[in-house]
Amino acid sequence: MPDEDEDTWSIIEETLKCDDCFDWSLMGVCFWLDIEVIPPSATVRTSALVKNFLPDFVVTAYSNQSPYPEMGGIVKRENGAIQTEKNDTYVGTNEIDTNLDFKHVDIITNPAIPIYNQIGDSFSWSCKSVEKIPYFPHYVSDKDPAWEAPIVEQLYPQALLGFPRMSRLPHYWGPIYPRTGWTSLPHDAMSALVVAERASEIVTGGFSVHVFFPPGNDCGNKCWPPDPVKVDDWENRFQQIYPSEHVDTDAAPLPRNASWINGREYPNQKYAWVLWRRYECCKEEGEIFIERVVIDGDYGGNGRGHEAGRH
Repeated sequence: MPDEDEDTWSIIEETLKCDDCFDWSLMGVCFWLDIEVIPPSATVRTSALVKNFLPDFVVTAYSNQSPYPEMGGIVKRENGAIQTEKNDTYVGTNEIDTNLDFKHVDIITNPAIPIYNQIGDSFSWSCKSVEKIPYFPHYVSDKDPAWEAPIVEQLYPQALLGFPRMSRLPHYWGPIYPRTGWTSLPHDAMSALVVAERASEIVTGGFSVHVFFPPGNDCGNKCWPPDPVKVDDWENRFQQIYPSEHVDTDAAPLPRNASWINGREYPNQKYAWVLWRRYECCKEEGEIFIERVVIDGDYGGNGRGHEAGRH
């Protein structure tokens, strides 16, 4: 029986179910200088430095039709998956199948973001997202010529050298560059995961030859927004929400272990993830911010250099 497509409520529901994805913790202390004019005085005050993840984006990767109808109707899809077969003869007769896949990718602001921003407005212990407008299309691959014809990026050193790449030894997934919808991998789910990583790096990585709308950068006073998505970076985590048979209740960076593919090959070739990104913030307790001091040494996996005084 074919899987039902995603709708707004199902995306919000699956996002909210992932309690562990929020991953809140107390990290340290922020110091503020509170100044009074009458009578003249200056007092040093403190507030908690916290970190949590927020579900900024929904990333869909598919061959022809989006699992998210609200996005799939915006553009015309033509390429889809292409299969080629190569017959070779050695030690008897064997048929070698090679799959040349083209995947579309859309990245929109998660419709659940207003809920998490409301939590940030209501409680001082939660950060707010840089994203404010749900459903906002940050990336529609059909509108990006470089996604189909990577004329420029195929000449980048990263493309020529094959690094960085999605690889978790001993399993090789695929190169990141050129960041295109084309892959040649043995599993459709693997192709979808690789292009989801590529597109996420495009959207969060700053200026490039691609056509996209970058994320916002304002999450409030003394809030430190997320770093760009990178391979195997625990500060940016993916939670699969489609197909419904394999909805994740946790989030992890890409790539996954090769066993992740087991049972995830679907005829409709449609996949979707929530991209959770790491924020840090502290409540304003004075007119002048002095510094922050990190007490908890857990930086989320790779260490962002949260030294005291990084403003």
